Amino acid sequence: MDDFLRNLLIKDIKLGRFRLCFLDLLLLVGMTLMGILIRLSCKDVESMDYTVCLKPWVDEFKMAKSFQAISGDFYNYTPTYMYILYFISLLPMEPLYPIKLVSLLFDFILAIVSAAVVFHITKNRQRCFLAYGIIFCLPTVAVNSGLWGQCDVIYVTFIITSLYFLYKGRSLVSMLCYGMAFALKLQTLFVFPLYVYLWTKKKYRIEHFLSIPMVYLVTCIPAIIAGKSIKDVLMIYINQSNTEPWMLSWHWPNIYLLFGPSNFYEEYSTVGLIGTIALLMMLLYLLVKKCKTVDERLILNSMLMFALVVPFFLPYMHERYGYLADVLAVIMLFVYPKRFYIAVIQIVLSYTAYTGYLHGKSVIPQEICCFIMAILVAITCIQVFAPNWEKYIEKKNKVKR
Repeated sequence: MDDFLRNLLIKDIKLGRFRLCFLDLLLLVGMTLMGILIRLSCKDVESMDYTVCLKPWVDEFKMAKSFQAISGDFYNYTPTYMYILYFISLLPMEPLYPIKLVSLLFDFILAIVSAAVVFHITKNRQRCFLAYGIIFCLPTVAVNSGLWGQCDVIYVTFIITSLYFLYKGRSLVSMLCYGMAFALKLQTLFVFPLYVYLWTKKKYRIEHFLSIPMVYLVTCIPAIIAGKSIKDVLMIYINQSNTEPWMLSWHWPNIYLLFGPSNFYEEYSTVGLIGTIALLMMLLYLLVKKCKTVDERLILNSMLMFALVVPFFLPYMHERYGYLADVLAVIMLFVYPKRFYIAVIQIVLSYTAYTGYLHGKSVIPQEICCFIMAILVAITCIQVFAPNWEKYIEKKNKVKR
């Protein structure tokens, strides 16, 4: 009996084309259960976003008893997510659990796709399994869906899927996934400069970029048929940017916390927008000039760089806008284990930003978070343009000795 159980632990189990031993399966099941239990512990929490936005939107659909209600102006999200809320409104129950369940399902998909990216780069099964578990149980990921009831996981899932298909050489599918992410959240544009750079390196064709507006318009067709004007559909993101113009940062540790997020917000916002565009153009110039050879690690490093640089310098950022960087930092943790501190710092800062909203006060002073984030942004830029900087420092220290 003992020998049977011992052999069972190391016995390979074939799942399709993938092999894993029983111990691996136990690890995956254990991490999945842990992530589910984390979410179950806060399933009854109703955040302000739920009570002020999500629930009233579902109630609008319920009162109208018709899909044509989507032609109204009671929401400021893109129609794509509103379709999900419409179907939730058809259920004979309160919308809290279904809304969180949708995000939970995408949490699974995000963890799986992220693990696939790790496996593609490292070819290491253990790192792949751990990446799945850590991302599924990540505080910002679990709280975003399980407690907050937010849907950031959906657009980030499509971006990571876009990254995966890019690695697989399927550039059109990659861009279609990116277009789907754009149809959900404007924050998708944080990493758009990377796609422009990859176009210069012949990873994409110019016509592939047409799929971004095409996917957006296709997802809006049901809303247009229901009666929503094309102008309203095209103005959604512009209207979103004008909803809360009195705070340069909503708890996110960006540069404006040094000056006070509500001080001179009109003046700083204009300078910040122009300055961010100029900075992105400079980074693109350096990428094209300095990074002649494109490989998988450079793409990952560059995506993380843009995911951090943009919200650090762009005004009107929210506490959830580091979600993509959180996931990318964990993926990088398994690609560069020695640089684990990048993931640790990013997750701590990102969750600290969450506490500013969820608890009314940041657990770490925001000014300190701002300085730490500035250092993290600098590190991510260095590892793009000087990927072997750690080896250079080690070599220099040996020479001194």
